[in-house]
Amino acid sequence: MYPFQIMVTINQSNKELQKSLKGLDITDIDVKEAFSEPLTVGTCVMFPHNRIMLRLNEFDVTCNQCKGHLVHEAFHATHFAMNAVGMQLSFENDEAFAYLLGYLVEKIYNVIE
Repeated sequence: MYPFQIMVTINQSNKELQKSLKGLDITDIDVKEAFSEPLTVGTCVMFPHNRIMLRLNEFDVTCNQCKGHLVHEAFHATHFAMNAVGMQLSFENDEAFAYLLGYLVEKIYNVIE
């Protein structure tokens, strides 16, 4: 749909994440952006080559607050993707943002539930 790879990582340690990202042509400098000590609830990072990583730490599918964090980070991923194709959020195009956000959250939930 869009020329992006959106990677989702849930409850991975920094060491596990670094291992997962090996071989994806992502530099150590880029990877450091995705690491936070102490771990935050979540983050979303845009890497070179149109790669977006949505990272959730301490995620529990039964936790309502965690579901909010997922949507929060998915919004950032949506914003990165749309911005990269030249779309700035406005009332004229908010439906495109909403559809992509809904699609992304649905795909993530299909995997984690």
